[in-house]
Amino acid sequence: DDPAAWAVANPALGIRITEEHIRNERLSMGGSGIFERERLGVGMYPADGTDTWRVIDEDVWRALADGTSSMSDPVAFALDTTPERSHTAICAAGANGDARHVEVIDHRPGTGWAPERLAELVTKWQPCAVVIDEGGPAGSLVPAVRKALKDVGLSDDEVENLLLIPKTRQVAASAGQFFDGVAEGHIVHLDQAPLATALAGADKRPIGDGWGWARRGVSVDISPLVGCTLAAWGHAERADVEPEGAPNLW
Repeated sequence: DDPAAWAVANPALGIRITEEHIRNERLSMGGSGIFERERLGVGMYPADGTDTWRVIDEDVWRALADGTSSMSDPVAFALDTTPERSHTAICAAGANGDARHVEVIDHRPGTGWAPERLAELVTKWQPCAVVIDEGGPAGSLVPAVRKALKDVGLSDDEVENLLLIPKTRQVAASAGQFFDGVAEGHIVHLDQAPLATALAGADKRPIGDGWGWARRGVSVDISPLVGCTLAAWGHAERADVEPEGAPNLW
């Protein structure tokens, strides 16, 4: 009820919002705790790191870091963006011996830069797949990605063969495969901050009998995690398949 407390929690007081407006909110919201949460930011927030990393243990993840790790050809790329379209990530996965290397290639604000950047990477590295979850936030970028790939010289058939659009059950499978890969030590990474931050703020969302990645709050950006997960799945789908005509030994 103290206007001084209102000012501490709302730097815009007196600029974009008035005391009268806040006073009316206080009266209308009553004593249910809504005013404290919505206007003053009062909540049950973790004071330290003990409540983070719910899905994958931080120590397990850090133990898989290798600053010298690299990928062998062919690699797979994946693109994901936040629901608010505030940031977009392009990620890659490729073989590193018996392990699978995952890496955030580019992570920037907005979405407009991503299709052309992805086409540039495709031209340079000739990946085995480009994975985009059409049912997720990045699904709206698929037409722009198709156009960007054609603009760099790929034919319609080449674009469609390159794009790998997972079904809902495959999105769940990709998360399960990523989790298992970490647990079994078959994932290696560069300990990049965007990916670690995404893991720290990630949770699970049910998908049928499986699960996919979810954010623990609207401020969390898990696009680097989703991108690496989809890239690893795409690499497993395309690069781990025996080439047509390979001998079968009985």
